[in-house]
Amino acid sequence: VPMFDLMARTLGEANYLSSTEENLEPNPIFAKFMDDMAGQVCAAAVAADRAAPAAQDKMVLPYAADPARNLRFLRLKLHGIYVPENSTEGLENLQALYDGVLGETSSADQAWTGVCIAMLTAPELMAY
Repeated sequence: VPMFDLMARTLGEANYLSSTEENLEPNPIFAKFMDDMAGQVCAAAVAADRAAPAAQDKMVLPYAADPARNLRFLRLKLHGIYVPENSTEGLENLQALYDGVLGETSSADQAWTGVCIAMLTAPELMAY
């Protein structure tokens, strides 16, 4: 059984026996599922990107050697927000997260995974 079908009621899907309206309000269980999903998806995406031979094959890290450029790419891809090359507006917190995780772990993969998780669980993604 696909997990979405199994867990759909916990996400607010109407079953038309005990509820006839879908609950579209964010709730703690939805936030928990999004957090779990983000952790799994981001770790897998970073690992796949490291193994990908060319930049065009990468989902999260096409510009990993240039963190600012990669953050701009992710901001546009995941949140639909364009940040011009001469600006860091909206990237400060993401850059600080990247730098903090990198400083603590000395692992760029963990730093990018942390940035990816933060972006997938951000309100901007839900609104996009």
